[in-house]
Amino acid sequence: MSSKPERLHSEGTMSATETTSELLTVNDVAKLLSAGRRTICRWAQIGRMPEPVKLGRRCVRWRRADLLDWIDRGCPSCIEGGEA
Repeated sequence: MSSKPERLHSEGTMSATETTSELLTVNDVAKLLSAGRRTICRWAQIGRMPEPVKLGRRCVRWRRADLLDWIDRGCPSCIEGGEA
């Protein structure tokens, strides 16, 4: 992944490749899933949703592509062999 920030096109939209590689904050994920921040954190902690990318000790992000794929599959538990 490049170190340059993603840039919006002149129309204010991102291309398909930029959108799918986008990293989302917990607030972004909560908005995308219509859930609360604490719910997102709890689901991530118990393996109910895709794992976040850890950028630092207290900084995590989720890949938009991972979340959209998870949603397309019906939001299954991400714990191998079980349901949360």
